[in-house]
Amino acid sequence: MEKIVSELDRRAQAALNAFREELSSIRGNQPSPALVEDLKIEYFEQQVPLKQLGAISMVPPRELVVTLWDPSNIETVAKAINDAKRGFSASVRGTSIHIILPQLTQERREELIKLTKQIGEKYRIEFRNFRDDAKRRLESAEAAKEITEDQEFKGMKKVQEAIDGANKSVEDLLKKKEIEIND
Repeated sequence: MEKIVSELDRRAQAALNAFREELSSIRGNQPSPALVEDLKIEYFEQQVPLKQLGAISMVPPRELVVTLWDPSNIETVAKAINDAKRGFSASVRGTSIHIILPQLTQERREELIKLTKQIGEKYRIEFRNFRDDAKRRLESAEAAKEITEDQEFKGMKKVQEAIDGANKSVEDLLKKKEIEIND
């Protein structure tokens, strides 16, 4: 029983981490390196995340600066950032790339909030599937007499508590992101 519950916790934690990462790539009203760090750039015939090509820093209020470790490809990287169609423009200034993020319109904010809620729902469904899988495994372990009926009941309760905690984390992260978008 403990093995099933601990595996559920591990899977839920991994999904929460993926959810956090996915949310961080959605633009708020403030610049964040997470908006571009995983952007794939063609570099010596390989797709490489931008964060592996240079340092990304914030310049408030709405600017990111990318300083490449190999400035010989600066034009190629700037073009790739512009071609990504993420709603911002990149320009080369000396040995760095400056990415300007336009002010969010109310309509765009509403679209981003809707998108975050869709992503949140996707993870809630994933948590339900984790719960259903754990419950099936507990039921089959009890049917095979590997655990007692009481252990099955306690396991089901722990599974539900873990999923409730994960869903609460999703709600908290969604509220935080909505505030960030509207800020």
